[in-house]
Amino acid sequence: MQKGKKSSVVLIALVVAMGFFLMGFDPSVISGIIKFIEPGFNLSKIELGWEVTSFAVSLGPVMWVLFSELFPNKIRGMTISFIGFVNSAVSFWVQLVSPWELAKLGSTGTFLLYGVFALTGLIVIVKLLPETKGKSLEELEAILVKQKLHKIIFTNQLL
Repeated sequence: MQKGKKSSVVLIALVVAMGFFLMGFDPSVISGIIKFIEPGFNLSKIELGWEVTSFAVSLGPVMWVLFSELFPNKIRGMTISFIGFVNSAVSFWVQLVSPWELAKLGSTGTFLLYGVFALTGLIVIVKLLPETKGKSLEELEAILVKQKLHKIIFTNQLL
């Protein structure tokens, strides 16, 4: 695997997943005494900062660049618009459900669940995402058609 966008996304997805699992096993999170506002050292502050920073410098912006490279020119605009809608809907859902999760699952269960989702995303990225560095859009389209990724995405059929 060339060092390019895929290796960056895989590395940061791993960092994000590890951060969620660390938050799930942090004693201050487990005991429910997360105090982000109080001054002084708190491991939870560092872990939360790790999560936000990891996402902001990698998965957040890089995925949009990858989407522009992965979809054929014919449907790129429509597809990226749809993905933007889905992204907003998922973000809304996470914000809506998070208070319920914290109440029912506790901080530990919530962060471990997020870790499982992040690990699942990492597996999907490793299995399905091709490296795009040094390839033209036409080469990428040929690779993706060969891998039947478009069939999975557009018809919900598994390999």
